[in-house]
Amino acid sequence: MSQCKPASSPKASFILVLFQRLISAGILGVVVFTLLDFPVANQWLATGLGLYFVLLVRFPWLWMIIVPTLLPVLDLTPTTGRIYF
Repeated sequence: MSQCKPASSPKASFILVLFQRLISAGILGVVVFTLLDFPVANQWLATGLGLYFVLLVRFPWLWMIIVPTLLPVLDLTPTTGRIYF
């Protein structure tokens, strides 16, 4: 059995990792800003998102169970007035 090595150079993989971290930092910033602007129970939502992050670090496949389960449950339109299409 032969060992397959990636065709990319270490410099290319460093740039890719840097780009991925910049994108994730931007997404985290948007989530924090949106959470601070959310009108109802933002402390509870922050706690839930923090717990979700910790669980995703430990079990990366967990999003495939959590997201479809919570989509019908988290309809916050009556309490916030925000309508999502």
